[in-house]
Amino acid sequence: MSSAIRPGVVEPVVPHPVLQPRTPHDRLLHATRWVLLAVLTFAVFAVTVNGEPAPRPVRDLYAGLRAGTVTQVVADRSWPGYGQLLWSEGPTRWSRAIGVPKGEVWDPVTTRLDEARLAPVRASHLAAIAAAGREGGRVVPVTDPPGGPGLWAYAELQRVWAPLAPLGAAAGALTLLLMLGLPERRYATRWAWLWIFLRGGIVFYVLLEPYPLWRRPYDVLTPRGPLNAAQGLLVAIVATFLLVMVPL
Repeated sequence: MSSAIRPGVVEPVVPHPVLQPRTPHDRLLHATRWVLLAVLTFAVFAVTVNGEPAPRPVRDLYAGLRAGTVTQVVADRSWPGYGQLLWSEGPTRWSRAIGVPKGEVWDPVTTRLDEARLAPVRASHLAAIAAAGREGGRVVPVTDPPGGPGLWAYAELQRVWAPLAPLGAAAGALTLLLMLGLPERRYATRWAWLWIFLRGGIVFYVLLEPYPLWRRPYDVLTPRGPLNAAQGLLVAIVATFLLVMVPL
């Protein structure tokens, strides 16, 4: 079939599939991605620095209390039987107590936690913590772990600033819905992004998909093949190795 232009015939103008005008939906998605990028970047930072409080001997807690550098102590209700004793010397400086004797709080016959034995042992530890705080010239509260739904980044953001915790969890959930629902993915498939999400790649998704955030929605981009599930898993493994081996 000939495609030659015939004299006197006006050919219809077909809109370019990539260069269509921007719609309110596109502007909303673009703005949403910028907000998600800001919240998720901070959430990933919080998970990185607060996800695993540094294990330190309990004597470091007492030393910090006497020096006046400890601002908060968090103790599980069953500590020191089990659970954790955490303390903070700043929003991003959390530590976990190790080396605390626990044997006297367990029933030697049933090997279960004995609440009657736990109470005085716990009280003596809390009294020692309060006394060390007074030596440092400040009253340091000992609180229970904050409650929460156990969502991604929730506890870590609470340790930085409590009002951020629900925002981080909501941003993570919304990004996951976008990844599953949007039809366009330029850099990786759904399964590949799912693997990458597990190692903090959620930030890279809002930065890159469905087009790089620094580009306009309908800029012409060079076609490329997205990473498949196996390649995404490999990226996640490499990222895990780097996070373990590279000290922060």
